[in-house]
Amino acid sequence: MPVPQERTSPSSGTEIRFIHTADLHLGTPFTGISKFSPEFGKILADATYQAFEEIVNLAIREAARPLQNYLNKTR
Repeated sequence: MPVPQERTSPSSGTEIRFIHTADLHLGTPFTGISKFSPEFGKILADATYQAFEEIVNLAIREAARPLQNYLNKTR
């Protein structure tokens, strides 16, 4: 699970919290793996969405403002 990173701006002293993610592969069908094991392909595909949901929940719990601001604008 990602861990929120905390940084203090040298100029303002304000704490900045962010969560960095990469390569989530949302919507990837995992066709190569699915040819050999459709069940495992589905497990992988579902796992990407579960991971994204955990990232969003972490951002909400830890008050990572950029993602919260984005989510508030899209609702």
